[in-house]
Amino acid sequence: MDLQEKINKAVALKKQGKLVEALGVYDDVYNILVKEATKHANGIEGSTIDAGKASTIMPKFFKEADKYLKKDRTACVVANNMGTIFAELGDFENAKKMFNDAINLTPNDFDYKDPHIALEQLK
Repeated sequence: MDLQEKINKAVALKKQGKLVEALGVYDDVYNILVKEATKHANGIEGSTIDAGKASTIMPKFFKEADKYLKKDRTACVVANNMGTIFAELGDFENAKKMFNDAINLTPNDFDYKDPHIALEQLK
């Protein structure tokens, strides 16, 4: 099952009221995106420094991973949808975290107000 199919499955589960199941699918998608970003950032010269048995992660690593996650709208929308489900389940701390992630992962050219509105509603 590709990423879009997983997202579609999560949307369908949420519409059916199966919030915990939908959250689990969104979490899988989010983890896949983070793994892809990590793999991408690891491949960028200067993002890590190999020091024998250990590696040092440089600031460039995080910058490149964020840039990868912001390449399209997928990560921010998935994070926002997770935040919405957490809020519906009454887990407001995780909801806030995911809404903040959604804001941070929103591409610069995408006017995405949903996570900002949701955070305001949680206050």
